[in-house]
Amino acid sequence: MNLCDRNDIQSLLARHGFRFAKSLGQNFLIEGWVAEDIAAAGCPEGCGVLEVGPGIGALTVQLARRAEKVVSVELDRRLPPVLAETMAAFPNFTLVEGDIMQQELPTLVRQHFTGLRPVLCANLPYNITTPFLTACVEAGCFDSLTVLIQKEVAQRICAAPGTADYGAFSVLMQYYTQPELLFTVPNTCFLPPPKVTSAVVRCITRKTPPVQVRSVDDFWRTVRSGFALRRKTLVNSLQTGWQLPKEQLTAIVAACGLGENHITPADLLGLTGTDAYAMWNDCWLDFMDFLSEGFAMPLGAMLMALMVGWEKKPKTMLDEIEIGSGKSRAFRLFYTFCIKILVPIAMCFILAGQLIDFFTPYSGAYSVRTICYAFSAALLVIFFIVAVIPQKKTAQVQ
Repeated sequence: MNLCDRNDIQSLLARHGFRFAKSLGQNFLIEGWVAEDIAAAGCPEGCGVLEVGPGIGALTVQLARRAEKVVSVELDRRLPPVLAETMAAFPNFTLVEGDIMQQELPTLVRQHFTGLRPVLCANLPYNITTPFLTACVEAGCFDSLTVLIQKEVAQRICAAPGTADYGAFSVLMQYYTQPELLFTVPNTCFLPPPKVTSAVVRCITRKTPPVQVRSVDDFWRTVRSGFALRRKTLVNSLQTGWQLPKEQLTAIVAACGLGENHITPADLLGLTGTDAYAMWNDCWLDFMDFLSEGFAMPLGAMLMALMVGWEKKPKTMLDEIEIGSGKSRAFRLFYTFCIKILVPIAMCFILAGQLIDFFTPYSGAYSVRTICYAFSAALLVIFFIVAVIPQKKTAQVQ
């Protein structure tokens, strides 16, 4: 049986009562050279291949001939009987029924590819291309990704900085991999034919990222916000992800050496590509360091002074309050609570922020540290409003 022959395919599908489901993005290959070239490009020696959406097995057969093991994940429950027939001659083939988007990719790789070089090679359904490739590169469990996808998406993955196709997805793929567009595939190579042209792209996983950033989370936050408003200025676009005054964002962008604040995301990427976003991210973290270092020590000193002052002269501020009323007694209790409880808690939060900064200086803990400082500041404000500046009556000294 030739799985790339239109007549054989139609006979096979009719025998199993199969009809194409448009909702699943099913487009089966009917050109043998496409499957052979994809398998040749995506199957290095000693590899284990994960395939998504095997269909009737046109590409799967070529993969099984080259790889040590092939694991195919298929969502359509009508196709396992078809694959049982077409893949019967390949003992190195394993079918996993289910939704690939619900699978834990590292777990799947560990279960099936121990001792092998794990790679992804597939004719991906168009409707899951972007989220699935994102999951693959973030999981970091494949040596390479070789996929047949929509041509426009392939161009976005491989786009150079400063071009119209370059965007946040380009940065993502090029940060984790080295992509290469291998060849295009016309829609006449599929059954049924899609309305778009396809392309094969191979992405070799990088051993180390092209740039080093101090906070990966903040880096991607910057990238996403930088491309959020492509027709606006970079500063306006960054405001969608960073709730900072425009003047501060403008200063940070200028600190990156990017010139005036009229620069657009396309201009930025045309200058420095991924490096610009890494630089902007580091400038932001330097700014946060400046704020935290200039804020934590005075706040801590102020709280410590309050605690020491209370221990030495506990009644200095309370002697002026009228004695005998229930309100006065309640205030004394609350004032004591502030000094004995709230102020030490605030000190603990400042200490926690400093410890986070000491032990994880280049991690994503900046937000946690900032929360610690903000909470301690809030406690101090509460203390001053309620305890230090109360509405008090002048006592009559008899």
